[in-house]
This record gives sequence, C-alpha cells and structure tokens, in this order.
Amino acid sequence: MLLFPNFDQTRAVMQDAWIVHATAALLYIAISFGHIYMGTIGVEHTYGNMRTGFTDETWAREHHEYWYNEVKLAERSAPGGAVPPARRT
Repeated sequence: MLLFPNFDQTRAVMQDAWIVHATAALLYIAISFGHIYMGTIGVEHTYGNMRTGFTDETWAREHHEYWYNEVKLAERSAPGGAVPPARRT
C-alpha cells in the first residue's frame, strides 16, 4: 500500500498503513537491540564463543542441551571417540 499509493487507497488507509509500518519497524529495532545485547554482554561467555568458535562443555550443556547431546553421541559413535571433522564445533 505504501509503495503504490495510486491504486485506490484512501488517505485513511495510507495513514493506517503508515502506523502499522512504523510500529513494526520500532518493534523490529527493539528486538534487534535485545538480540545484540543477549549475544554480547547479556549472557556470560557468549561473545567469546562466537568470536573463537569454541565453547566449553559446561556452557554448551547449560545453554544448548540438545546440541550438546548430539555432539556427545557423535563422539561415542565415532571410531576412537573423536568427532568427525564435519561435525566439529
């Protein structure tokens, strides 16, 4: 509606569309800031894990239990107990 104002929209429809658009944009910005906060200083060790690509077992087990269990299962089923290179995290 906002891109094509010449297709029989009334002024009221355009104003309502603008309000919905602005509200959605502000909500998106707020969620983005929350996500950035949680990914950097909101949760301990998260930024370091993203920066290096490695994490310790305790953090992985506490924050991502399903992923941790999947990696541990792959370690047990692989010969020699090693994680296959494609699965290494």
